[in-house]
Amino acid sequence: MFERERLLDDTREGIPLVTKAKRQIRNTVAPRPSPRQVASWQATHSKHPTWMLRKPPRGEYNCAGHVWGSRRTAIYDESGEFSQIFSEDRYEKKDISEVIPGDLAVYYLNSGSKRQFLHVGEVIEEPSREQNLNQPLILSKFGDTGGEYIHRLSDMPIQDYSVEFWSEK
Repeated sequence: MFERERLLDDTREGIPLVTKAKRQIRNTVAPRPSPRQVASWQATHSKHPTWMLRKPPRGEYNCAGHVWGSRRTAIYDESGEFSQIFSEDRYEKKDISEVIPGDLAVYYLNSGSKRQFLHVGEVIEEPSREQNLNQPLILSKFGDTGGEYIHRLSDMPIQDYSVEFWSEK
């Protein structure tokens, strides 16, 4: 998912960021988006009219930096950082029927036999049980140059994915 960023021979600095076990999490403060990137995100937003814009396209952080880096940095899964975070911060998988605000929706790209991380967003409203709506609201930061959007679980800019829910123990 983050191949473009890895190929840029990034020399930008990260910030001090560690798991609860005090192991370093590799990260990079992302650059500001170019005018072309801003236009691209605006075009993507126009294809998703139910998305609610929370913050316009900007740099600094990506989806992982949004949920684990307090909107201060981008975390790319170069060396298994996400697995390290899930393990050392003691996350556990949840069923959608147990999801509450603050839990994470972790999206994986369905491509072949290898599961590839795609996106992580924060659940901000649990699914409506009264309306039989199995679609919690998610707060997402798309990419390291996109904006923050509030959207339903399945309203994503990519089609072939699966979702898991995770919460700290």
